[in-house]
Amino acid sequence: MSRSPSWRWPFVFALLAAGALLWKETQARADGTLRSYPLDARHGEATLIVGPKGETVLVDGGSDWGALELLGEHLSPFNRSLDLVVLTSPTGNHMGSLPEVIRRYDVGAVLMSGIEYDSAAYREFLHEVDQRKIPVILAVAGRSIDLGGGIVIEVTLPAISAAGVRATAGTLKRYALRLEVMPNPKIIPPGERPSTGAGAGHD
Repeated sequence: MSRSPSWRWPFVFALLAAGALLWKETQARADGTLRSYPLDARHGEATLIVGPKGETVLVDGGSDWGALELLGEHLSPFNRSLDLVVLTSPTGNHMGSLPEVIRRYDVGAVLMSGIEYDSAAYREFLHEVDQRKIPVILAVAGRSIDLGGGIVIEVTLPAISAAGVRATAGTLKRYALRLEVMPNPKIIPPGERPSTGAGAGHD
């Protein structure tokens, strides 16, 4: 009785593993729910939001590269893109992994206050965004971004634009970006809206 060559089994297992990853990604993108994943447990701020159709939003970058590592765990290895990166504050607890995120991922746009802040990490982040010609959206209350799938991000703070404002202890607090993630009433009829909880907000 003939036997299958031994080299075939690693190949078969590799195909099964790849198929499982593709199945997992397809299921995650097709479940129609809005999910959020905290990415930094070390006193920092970082959250990944995944929309009903797989739209991806990274809110802040945590205090160090730990957030980047967790981001890779929640996204498929075949997905090297983020629809939106949100920077709610340029301080260290929010900035940690963002320069490297910009280098490693194809980012559709950046939402930020535009406040002037003197730190090496913030300058590096702005440089990477500029080098890659990523569109920058300046946050001001009332501005909304349609993620598709019936979900929008709406800016609730700051009340006025922080572009050109120099950072101090007072202005950093005053111009910290706060947002909510909610159903888009123009797209989803009443009674068919997915649950979004209390929304997302960061100081």
